[in-house]
Amino acid sequence: MIRTVEVTWYFRPPTDRRPDAEIDRRQTVLLLDEHADQPNEAADNQGDIKAMLAITETGAKYAANSFFIEAVTPVCNCQPHPSHCRYAEFGGSRFVMASGSRIGCSTIRENVPDPAPAYPNRKLVAENVKAVWSALTLAAIVEREGHR
Repeated sequence: MIRTVEVTWYFRPPTDRRPDAEIDRRQTVLLLDEHADQPNEAADNQGDIKAMLAITETGAKYAANSFFIEAVTPVCNCQPHPSHCRYAEFGGSRFVMASGSRIGCSTIRENVPDPAPAYPNRKLVAENVKAVWSALTLAAIVEREGHR
């Protein structure tokens, strides 16, 4: 399994004494390969990301522990060529949030790009999630499934 992620990070060499507010944050898109089936926060993925950043950004001049990761966000694996995206007809979104059947709840559905005859274009993922938790639930589902 291969998964694409966008990493927000900053670099701080061991001799740098500047406060955190003065450090430049950068974003880089990377491919997770070996541990792609694990969550983004897993130690294996964090180590892989830091090692990839050390090689690509500094040519392995600095150790991987000089890179600090702030956020890891899943990206659509077909982003470089959006015309090839299976979910192009849905605006590139695999999952959509709608109002639930209960008051104060939301329903998360998956867009189905090529449904079988007599089936709707969406299938249910999670129903009646409390509205305060729906955004976090959607983020967890997107992280697990790997498409925005």
